[in-house]
Amino acid sequence: MTSLESQIKQQFARIFNTGDWSAFKLLAEYYLRTATRLRKRDVDIGTPYKLLARNAQKRLFIGVGCELLVKAFFLKQGYGINKIDRRLLEERSLERPQLPYQLGAISSELLIDAETFSFNQVLAQLGRIAPFNEISRKDRQVIMRGFKIAKVFRNKEGHIATLWHTFDPSNYSDIENALILFYRVGFGEQLEIQFSVERNEPDRFVVNPLS
Repeated sequence: MTSLESQIKQQFARIFNTGDWSAFKLLAEYYLRTATRLRKRDVDIGTPYKLLARNAQKRLFIGVGCELLVKAFFLKQGYGINKIDRRLLEERSLERPQLPYQLGAISSELLIDAETFSFNQVLAQLGRIAPFNEISRKDRQVIMRGFKIAKVFRNKEGHIATLWHTFDPSNYSDIENALILFYRVGFGEQLEIQFSVERNEPDRFVVNPLS
């Protein structure tokens, strides 16, 4: 009998291909743009908790947006994000392919249409995809640092609730710097971004082609 979880997963089941990258980027930019400009007045919760809830939603949206953006890059460059069915590989005595795998290099029947790689898994594969692997080590480190912070943001806000959080503004600037570089390298675009986090801090999210 199919589990309830499996039934719900099938509502979203799809083998993603290159043509899907723009949808991932579209939604990534929605989450990131919303995170830059979200204000306390936008949050429907009691006044004492508005700052807490606003920042939690910002961090959650930043994490989701960054994950979708990295997956958009994978698809745009011709790499798969669906998980491989290890059970079928073993049944057919097939070698486990190296990751990341190129779209078309693996039969679609060996892919799991209801499961994609986690954010952590795509980050682990990112260093083997051009043009990311062709930029300087310093730039790669900047990008990975920002995305790892975003990953923790999403995981923490998605799994716990706390009334107190240590605020480190450098976390947000690290993510901004990562995104600016990643847009340039991965999409040939110039991103101007600023998350409005501190009092009276302006927000910005503008994407233009590289001149």
